[in-house]
Amino acid sequence: MKAVLSRAARGHIDEAAKFYAARSLPSAIRFIDVIHHTLALIQENHRLGEVQADGYRSFPVHNFPFSICYVLDEAADVIKVVAVCDHRCRPDYWRSRVEEATVAYRQMPEAA
Repeated sequence: MKAVLSRAARGHIDEAAKFYAARSLPSAIRFIDVIHHTLALIQENHRLGEVQADGYRSFPVHNFPFSICYVLDEAADVIKVVAVCDHRCRPDYWRSRVEEATVAYRQMPEAA
């Protein structure tokens, strides 16, 4: 399955990378590398993530306080990444963005 990131998820990654870059450029690079690796793992086995009560899945990012939150669209053969959740923030803060992301995905052209 192919992973497609929502605008919110891309924003979370950008914000976190900037945070790490302000402290240590190698940390920022390592963060981006680990995010890419985690997305690749999820694409290889999309059922890795822990199923949440509302049907979304969450998979931790190794060595960083983040999880990738996603939903499977098996009909379209797509993994819809809704958020990259920062565990330092209040729990479930990203869920308010789920409806926005869901609407945006409905408007996206079918995956090729």
